[in-house]
Amino acid sequence: MKRSIGFFFMAVAAVLLFAAQGQATLVVDQHQDTISSEWWLNMGAFSIGQEFTPQVANLAAVEFASALSFGDTGPGVQVNVRQGSITGTVVGQGAIASSVNGWNLIDLEQDAWLSAGSLYVLEFISSYPNNGVNPVSNNPYSGGRFILDGDAMSNYDLSFRTYYDPAAQAPVPLPGAMWLLGSGLLGLVGVRRCGWQR
Repeated sequence: MKRSIGFFFMAVAAVLLFAAQGQATLVVDQHQDTISSEWWLNMGAFSIGQEFTPQVANLAAVEFASALSFGDTGPGVQVNVRQGSITGTVVGQGAIASSVNGWNLIDLEQDAWLSAGSLYVLEFISSYPNNGVNPVSNNPYSGGRFILDGDAMSNYDLSFRTYYDPAAQAPVPLPGAMWLLGSGLLGLVGVRRCGWQR
């Protein structure tokens, strides 16, 4: 019996190790790819966000276009994924230690599980003074709007992309997972005992 249980745990550990070593291939869900230079907004001076409507429930990473006022690198940036509005519940977070001119990818600390078709907001936070964004006019993204200090700007959007991991699976609630593990172990014990009685 000890050998069976030991084999079971070794198999689980091997699967987890293999999964951790695998490199996820992320896929774009929502995006507004145009980068503008019409005007410049400092992330440290304004509350900045972008509404988006996911078509996929999984959100693994966010990309945004940064515009630095000087130098090749700028301060770090944090992104909060908020439900419904710029003041809504935070359902995902991520950060990068420094930013560059152009596209910056931020992996979320853990995948966020969203309701496809519902409205969410990417809130971008960075320190003063030189890290900014250039909103794009003519509203090329139809699934949301640029947000400046709490106000939705109907004719502007940020340059952004949201990514999902097609291999990700929604987490199983802990009580259910523990029930399945316990049932499996009891089943192994029962099978082993039945074998001893023959």
